Amino acid sequence: MPLIGKGHMLEAQPWYEPVRTIVELCNQLRAKQLEHGGFSPDDTIAASEELTNVSNALQQLAETFPSPYLDAVRDDLHAWMRQGLSTRPLFDHSLRAFKRAENHSFGFALFPIKDLTQQTESIRLEAFVYYRNELPLLEQMRRQYRDQSYQAVELLLATDGLTDNNVLNLFPEAISVDMMADQQQFALFFHNKYLEIFYEITKPLGAFLVSDPLAVWQASPDQIYDARTIYSYLHDLYHYSGTLPFDEFWQEKSSTLGSCFEEIRVDTLTYLTLSAREEEPCRLAAELFLLDRIYRYSYTDEPTDSFDCLTNYFFLAYLLAHGGARFENKQLAYDHQAVRQSLSRLARELGQLENKLLHSPADCFDEIIAGWLSQYVVMSGPGLLERTVFADWLIGQGEKRGIPRTIRWSAHSLRKYA
Repeated sequence: MPLIGKGHMLEAQPWYEPVRTIVELCNQLRAKQLEHGGFSPDDTIAASEELTNVSNALQQLAETFPSPYLDAVRDDLHAWMRQGLSTRPLFDHSLRAFKRAENHSFGFALFPIKDLTQQTESIRLEAFVYYRNELPLLEQMRRQYRDQSYQAVELLLATDGLTDNNVLNLFPEAISVDMMADQQQFALFFHNKYLEIFYEITKPLGAFLVSDPLAVWQASPDQIYDARTIYSYLHDLYHYSGTLPFDEFWQEKSSTLGSCFEEIRVDTLTYLTLSAREEEPCRLAAELFLLDRIYRYSYTDEPTDSFDCLTNYFFLAYLLAHGGARFENKQLAYDHQAVRQSLSRLARELGQLENKLLHSPADCFDEIIAGWLSQYVVMSGPGLLERTVFADWLIGQGEKRGIPRTIRWSAHSLRKYA
């Protein structure tokens, strides 16, 4: 049972008031930060006072959260103030000290974080409390697949940079540091944010778009949370596999097209693994692929800003071309056997493409990926896509029905579904 069903108890937690104070202070600081994360000369005095108050509030958390991490955050805050608050904040010490929370326990983090939407280069202070909540099946899969960095968590109290968008995860590379030490140190996935997306966006869209009587339509929030937990675990696992694993070649795959290729690759492998398993969370997770990776991002995102949107355009085109999906009478229908066959073929294609990339100069990656993608989606320029007719129609239909394209979370909405 996800903790969101017990949301009224959070205010009684010993960490609640200090963290609420830290979140409010960080939101005030965020409003003053420049793009590089520092402050203008006019704001440094006020920022110094607020950062001192943040440091004091951190001391009140020492009995609840690991002291070595809290001490490291305070050290980085004071080092930043000594260096000058007009400079970019660098939290290498804090990142090295950050440890994963145990299952069924609370965790806390405060970092300067790059824009999680990847639409700007801005850096802002973010603070949050989460609860690690993972089903027993995940531990079984960890023993089979041996990936330990992934954590399925519920975001409970957080600054605006984590609540003002549909981004569901946080990785070490998003932290502002001088030198990245270990990209596999952690991978936080905020799956209660996904519940809001599913019930407010994905499912209402599917009600008029998808003709299939999928099991996921009748699933409870707990079942959706667990299914997404398994889906994201495999998705994260496959980032660190293959010819060009992301932790080794993340710079080459960091462009919009590179990220699009990487998401197509890992989601294809994720679906094939899920569809071969019999457990209920895996079957539901395979159905979530047919929603999130086929149409949801086409509705919430724009192709000029989002590689996730590009993956939607691609997967829909690919499945339509290979018989895995049909779009008739303004509805999508799936042939699940043909989906598996199509994606098995795609996995072989992607493996061949990854081998080609391995033997190519890094500055040719985008050109090679664009050439491959152009077999299935129409490019409006070198590596560029515009909104498709399907996406334009879907957005019009969704907005007509009052379906939001983005969601702003609050402490209440993060604990909404029980």
